[in-house]
Amino acid sequence: MTPVDALVVVTSDSRRGAELEGAALGHELALRGLRTRVVALAPANGGGQPTEIETLGPTPTNPTTLKGLRLAAGDAKVVIAYGSMTLPACAIALLGAPTPFVYRSIGDPAEWLRGRLHRLRTGALFRRPAHVVALWSRASSDIAQLFSVPEASISVIPNARGIEHFHPPSAEQRAEARRSWGVADDRPVIVSLGSLSPEKQVDRAVCAMEQLPEAHLLIAGEGPERPAIERLVAAAPHSNVTLTGQVADPARILHAADVHVLTSRTEGMPGVIIEAGLCAVPTVATAVGAVSDMIDDGTSGFVTAGDSPAEIGAALAAAIERSTDQGKAALHKMRENYTWEAVVPSWLNLLETMQHC
Repeated sequence: MTPVDALVVVTSDSRRGAELEGAALGHELALRGLRTRVVALAPANGGGQPTEIETLGPTPTNPTTLKGLRLAAGDAKVVIAYGSMTLPACAIALLGAPTPFVYRSIGDPAEWLRGRLHRLRTGALFRRPAHVVALWSRASSDIAQLFSVPEASISVIPNARGIEHFHPPSAEQRAEARRSWGVADDRPVIVSLGSLSPEKQVDRAVCAMEQLPEAHLLIAGEGPERPAIERLVAAAPHSNVTLTGQVADPARILHAADVHVLTSRTEGMPGVIIEAGLCAVPTVATAVGAVSDMIDDGTSGFVTAGDSPAEIGAALAAAIERSTDQGKAALHKMRENYTWEAVVPSWLNLLETMQHC
């Protein structure tokens, strides 16, 4: 196998957020001259639409997978374990190996804990990597305090998106996007973009639309909650909600939007807020994970203290009134902090340090 500077390991070959982000990081590092390789521990196995990422074995901790991971790491200067099951897999497979590994924590560590034993076991895993990369400052502090990881061994590097794909629409692109979703040019459009799973609480956004009969909500995504959401939409007093299903191009539906809404009860650092902001669309979101770091409340969107439809509806109404100004502020913040141009230098500096450990 050809030696590489960085081996990026993701959990599966599924087309999901962490996997796509990890693959994108490998691509961006390669564009800047590093020899990179991206591998998945295992196939999606029904967990989502697969990508073309090569897989190492049948399941994340299968002996075949772990053997393949150790062999692949032997050809790399540094391994980047990108979230979820990559931490235990790399902790086991690279035990005693000379190649250091960096763990990219993708969620809210305080939300993971399930008792003292789980905390101790997770802490032992968190102390195995040569370095841990958190998404935002509070997550970094939680990792240090909850799992006894030295602060010097933790960095904060946020998620990122590419400005070549996510950008404000032209007048023609906006009009075409609205036509494609059957929305009138003069009607405020709100977009919910993501999995229809219980933790996303998309029903809150549907119920909030009772306060906004003049607006239209486009719900883009699929998941186990779709039947329940369909029943809720059918029973609503206003016909101002459309379920679009999964969309191949998130930018295209965001180009139709005035406001983006995220009603989750738990998140890490939602990439969709970055995507919306780069399209000059402000976000109304619940105060979970890194949301309060990503949104300047009242300036580039709104962060609601609770998740009731009344609170969300009020925030959406205010965001619609100020969508142009808030969209410009969101665009500025995302370009300054959450593009690959802003983020990759931190990764390059960290990897260079790891290679000389």
